[in-house]
Amino acid sequence: MREKVFGSSLANMAMVVRWLPHAAAWVFLAVGVVTAGAQDYPAWQNVTMDLSRSPVVTGAGATIGGMASQLPAAAGSTGLRSMSAMSVPDSIDAEVVALAEALGNGQAASGENGSSKAVRIFNWVRSNIEYEHYYGLRKGAALTQLEGSANDMDTCALLRDLLVAAGYPASNVQLAMASQAVDYTDLRDWMGLADEPFPGKTYLQAYGRTKEADYGAGISDKVAKQATFAWQFLADRGSGVPANSGNPFVVSDFLPGKASLLFDRMFVFLTVDGSGYLLDPSQKTYEKTAGIDLLSASGYSRSEIQLQAGGTSDANSTFNLNATSVGTYLAGRSTALLSYLSANAHGASLAEIVNGRRIIKQPISNLGQGMALPDVFASGAGFSTWTVFQSTSDPTFAPYKTTVRFQYVGADGIDYTIPTADLKGQKSPLPFLETRQNCALMTLPRSIRGRCPTQR
Repeated sequence: MREKVFGSSLANMAMVVRWLPHAAAWVFLAVGVVTAGAQDYPAWQNVTMDLSRSPVVTGAGATIGGMASQLPAAAGSTGLRSMSAMSVPDSIDAEVVALAEALGNGQAASGENGSSKAVRIFNWVRSNIEYEHYYGLRKGAALTQLEGSANDMDTCALLRDLLVAAGYPASNVQLAMASQAVDYTDLRDWMGLADEPFPGKTYLQAYGRTKEADYGAGISDKVAKQATFAWQFLADRGSGVPANSGNPFVVSDFLPGKASLLFDRMFVFLTVDGSGYLLDPSQKTYEKTAGIDLLSASGYSRSEIQLQAGGTSDANSTFNLNATSVGTYLAGRSTALLSYLSANAHGASLAEIVNGRRIIKQPISNLGQGMALPDVFASGAGFSTWTVFQSTSDPTFAPYKTTVRFQYVGADGIDYTIPTADLKGQKSPLPFLETRQNCALMTLPRSIRGRCPTQR
């Protein structure tokens, strides 16, 4: 059984708002923005979830508990399992350096301690980078800063580069992965899940099987639906643990009372003055925004636009519409909406305008407050127990990077796969050289790829 659980694209609405002065297609698109019963945040849209997949509950191989005693050692100590860090490319981008300077030395107070810059940088990242749930390093630090949204890997890549650019030694700023158990209530407020997925339906009606078959006796419909929906939400986006073939676990320790999901997460581990601090810039709490009635704010009227359109209709079509009058009417509605937004929603984000959510800013005052979620992690075979990444070029990190493949099949063809983060701000033309037997020659960042024969 497959069910489409999300509505129309919020990206369309973003495009429409940018075009407001020039067109009025927004009138028709705006009314299409809806939220789903299974998930309240309209940014997760047009995603088909496989509801037939049964969740997997943790077994005897997982030890669930606090990890304070298993935190990475402070920089300079031994015993770390080291791999590659994720900042791509190796050099820190100028945009990131400029922001680090503004947040670091640009706001420095006389006599502040060594962690003050890190606190400001952490607060900026946590308060300004929206959370998107996907797996792997997709954007890199600079694109994360530019787009203002990312998952935990890309967000941590940005935080790491900002801290290094602000003057903290690279050896003291590490990226650490661990398998963390997160309660559904925290996932709900963080990732925009509904309090009760598929409201009004029993577990059997929602998933086609009994809750006892998945979780045993004693569990309520609500908790079972929460556990299964969150498991499928994470699994369909690639989040999980090696012990379950890359899928998440529902944590048995907390059943039947509450749903908790176990999956790998990325953090930043910063050493300042000999003390180590674990930082989680990705997790944040959101509040819903009611939005604005765009039709009322613009003065749009269906009957009025039909009147302006005029034309003649028969059984099959309408013709001789007055395009000039329609354009004038819609331009007027755009102007009215812009005036309303300027007067009543100045500085509001798109989510605040169209009914979405906004980050609740929760600044920390010291680095010891950098972990907001409870200290509940998993250890044992197949779980990430503080795998630490220190450098920026080790090929062992390759499995965590999202890549794009450029392939042309033919004589002297090309076939190259590179990390998507390496394409930031780059063009990759693919010319065919007539003077060299129509050979394909691709220009990629910092190189030209191809195997063209010698020119004749």
